[in-house]
Amino acid sequence: MSKNPVILAGICLFLILSLSRQGVAQQQFGHDYHYHLMDIGLGMGMDYGGLVGAKLAFYMPFRQISVFGAGGLQLFGIGWNVGTTFRLLSMKKSRTFRPNIKIMYGINRSTYVDGASEYNAMFTGWTPGIGAEFRFGKKRASGFDVDLNVPIGSDKFKNQINMIESDPQVGTMIQMPVAISIGYHREF
Repeated sequence: MSKNPVILAGICLFLILSLSRQGVAQQQFGHDYHYHLMDIGLGMGMDYGGLVGAKLAFYMPFRQISVFGAGGLQLFGIGWNVGTTFRLLSMKKSRTFRPNIKIMYGINRSTYVDGASEYNAMFTGWTPGIGAEFRFGKKRASGFDVDLNVPIGSDKFKNQINMIESDPQVGTMIQMPVAISIGYHREF
């Protein structure tokens, strides 16, 4: 399947949802309500694509849902993730605490062996997570985000781990069952 029709369909879907957002917000909150369309963040962890990175989220017509993309630096490459977030509480201006659940797909596991670069690799997979935003400021447009993610390792990742474990020249191996992310966000 060619990528061009898929990209065009994605752009059309994004435009349709973007144009309907303001109308839905005015119906929910009144005509004087200023509706934020997107959220930009800088941070550390899987939600930001790696050790350090950036995240861009677009709010859907129903403010509890957003779609996001992230990119960042890994130990030996560029990491990325795309996904969707569902906020468990409404996003009223007065709300400073916003818990959420999410699902994302992208680079969620990597292996790094000092002195054995043949084992250095990044792997894609699904990652569910939970988190919370702590918003501040007059419009609650700025805030910090803390997330706990559970990466689901792919078969390729599991095979790589088995190869590393069976190599007698590789010493101790540490696997983290969860990933923590923290970052700063600003709504626009």
